[in-house]
Amino acid sequence: MGLDKPRTLLAPFPILIDGNYVIWHRRGTHYSKCGCPGIHAASGFGFRRSIIDTNLAYTSKFFAFEVLPCLYSKKTFYFPCTCAILYHIKTNHILCEYLSRIKFIWAGFISDQAIIELRRVPLTHLTVIIGTFTTKFVTHQETLFRRFFKRKTTHITQALGIFELIELRGIEFVRVENYGDPLCRPSEGDRKALERMLIEHVGRERVDQSERSSDNLMAMD
Repeated sequence: MGLDKPRTLLAPFPILIDGNYVIWHRRGTHYSKCGCPGIHAASGFGFRRSIIDTNLAYTSKFFAFEVLPCLYSKKTFYFPCTCAILYHIKTNHILCEYLSRIKFIWAGFISDQAIIELRRVPLTHLTVIIGTFTTKFVTHQETLFRRFFKRKTTHITQALGIFELIELRGIEFVRVENYGDPLCRPSEGDRKALERMLIEHVGRERVDQSERSSDNLMAMD
């Protein structure tokens, strides 16, 4: 039996209720829409909206311990925004334990929090989709600077989540894709530069959190 090309599955969209995003701890709740600026780009990649019913993980032991681990470790999962990443990692511990391949649109007002949570996931393949939606939200440092300095444009290096992204480790394959009008989206040079930077940083060996904490204490001493 030969190796098939990994199939890409689309994670559900988040629900926006009365101006507030769905509560993260609501187990089994699926996304339907999201206010993130990159959601409209989801249809541009030709992915069908597949609903992954995580409730099965809690109703069937066979499905939870046999089927889902295989599914999550073999397939590539597509996330339409970072809100979807955070939601699924927070609500599905089996996904968090086995997810190894993701492709996501870098957009959202909680991109930094979502990417931090990716440290808990055994990722080996990462594809990041960038566009004008990526720079709609900027880093906390840039927010501070903009209180005093006027900025006419926003560079990809100022996008919310950039620092958290380059701190990921243990990823074997990295790719950056560009989406949108060529006149508005990040330049091809920026795309290549970001891809090279990620390859250099996220490909490093993953360090256990306990080891990182002990190293920090030793450095303080």
